[in-house]
Amino acid sequence: MPFVAKRVTRTHTIQLSASASRVFPLFEPIGEKQWAEGWDPHMLYPASGVTQEGSVFTTQSHESSPTIWTVTHFDPEKFQITYLRVTPDSNVAKVEIHCADNQAKTTQAHIILICNRKVMMLIWKE
Repeated sequence: MPFVAKRVTRTHTIQLSASASRVFPLFEPIGEKQWAEGWDPHMLYPASGVTQEGSVFTTQSHESSPTIWTVTHFDPEKFQITYLRVTPDSNVAKVEIHCADNQAKTTQAHIILICNRKVMMLIWKE
């Protein structure tokens, strides 16, 4: 069945009760395991799990095939990380995360998801 891609963009800002230097590592592949239930990345490169540009890992959900993730931008000094995520036969997405300290020793985490999803198109034949 033919399909066309549909682009969806979602943005969200969350307020966190700690400094950016403390919360930013929780958005890294291994760090996310500390708070995201069911998150279990399998590190392909580097095997140590150290986050860097070019890191590659996979995740698995019960509903779809494995998702392949690549860190395309990583700047821990600016609290920025960007992922390219590919789920075969489903979608390709870019996830951008930027954390910023506030004056009250809290952090705003800005998250942008740009997703290209397949949309099934029925072709009617007369």
